[in-house]
Amino acid sequence: MRELYCATCRTETTFEAPPCEDVHDDCPELLCTGCGGAIVIAPVTVVRAWLQPRNGHIAPHQRRAA
Repeated sequence: MRELYCATCRTETTFEAPPCEDVHDDCPELLCTGCGGAIVIAPVTVVRAWLQPRNGHIAPHQRRAA
């Protein structure tokens, strides 16, 4: 049980997890005990992509004029 803000009830109420079909997975949703409204709590994974040239080479420095 967790106490969170319910947008439907407009107050902080207790939330509890519903019974899950798969025993090995954690349920990502919680149900409000007051009105039955559901919220989804899921982990967020951030992937950082590095921008590299298409051919994998970096351009050499340009020659300087004398």
